[in-house]
Amino acid sequence: DTTLAADEEFSFTVEVVPQECVPAQPQMCASASGIQYCNDYGLFEYYACSGGCANDVCGTPTGQACFDAIPITSGQSLTSNFQGTNAVRPPDGVIGGCTFGPNDRPVGPATVYRIDLQTDDVLTASYTSGTSFAMMYLMGDCDNDSTCIDNTVRGSTGVLNYIASQPETVYIVMDRALESSSSATFTLTANVSQSCQVGSPPVCNGTQLEYCDGGLSQSYACSGTCTNGACDTPVGAACIDAVPVNAGAMLSGNFGGTNTFDPSNMAGACNFNNDPPIGTDTFYAIDLAANETLTAAFTSTSSYAMVYIMTDCFDEQTCLANSQRGSSGQAVYTSPTAQTVYVVVDRALGDA
Repeated sequence: DTTLAADEEFSFTVEVVPQECVPAQPQMCASASGIQYCNDYGLFEYYACSGGCANDVCGTPTGQACFDAIPITSGQSLTSNFQGTNAVRPPDGVIGGCTFGPNDRPVGPATVYRIDLQTDDVLTASYTSGTSFAMMYLMGDCDNDSTCIDNTVRGSTGVLNYIASQPETVYIVMDRALESSSSATFTLTANVSQSCQVGSPPVCNGTQLEYCDGGLSQSYACSGTCTNGACDTPVGAACIDAVPVNAGAMLSGNFGGTNTFDPSNMAGACNFNNDPPIGTDTFYAIDLAANETLTAAFTSTSSYAMVYIMTDCFDEQTCLANSQRGSSGQAVYTSPTAQTVYVVVDRALGDA
């Protein structure tokens, strides 16, 4: 009988307890086999350690909590799966330097790793996985969502780079965009190198163009030959290979290329209204005279398309003007001096 009666009864209990601790305060061994830590509500909770507890840390870290993060070092590859607990769950949207879109919400069982960096160290964290729902993000403190540094979109592979500005510990979180657990595996690899000299000119190495991008040493394969630090046939797949265009040009393309640049929601003078460009991008270079006004207008079959203008597309803080996402729009900029600017066609969707 599925008939609902208005006079059916229920009961519940309310318990009020005083705050016991300060959230994120240092954890401590509560016994020889477990840790006591302060949860988000200011109450103590118990965490059973693998390998016992000594000196306020678990003997065998499992990565199922921030304070139980698995250490990883440069050159090391570690393999695990998505059958743990959901110990880290940053909110949707823009948080810190991360953007978690509607298709890229880290809601699954997470595994937390930590790596120690020195000033000017470049961390390259990459993964491969047997599931296309895998994703990765970096945090300065995985108990504080606002310290989220950068994230990948969901996919079976992903790479993140980070340059340390001081000695610090960075947390690498492997997660997935499905809440259920999975036996699908992932392999996380961490490499640490030294940053390159910002502003050093690009050089040709055969058909490869080698350059410094914000301190990261990068290599770009030209579509053809390379001469005097530039690709001879630019295709716009990266800022270093921007397609030169003149006023009045009408160009067409698609979003089947690569994703080489992801500016933040608020970048320089640009405001993407929580729809930052995280998709594949195409770069164009335009020379402007003093007091010339550039109008970069587009139409697209994608409602996620957008365009923005920059003076240095290696530095998001030089973003000058932008459209919002949509099937049409424009960005307008008046140049105070003679200069080269870059027009980037991008979209607010991570998938190609």
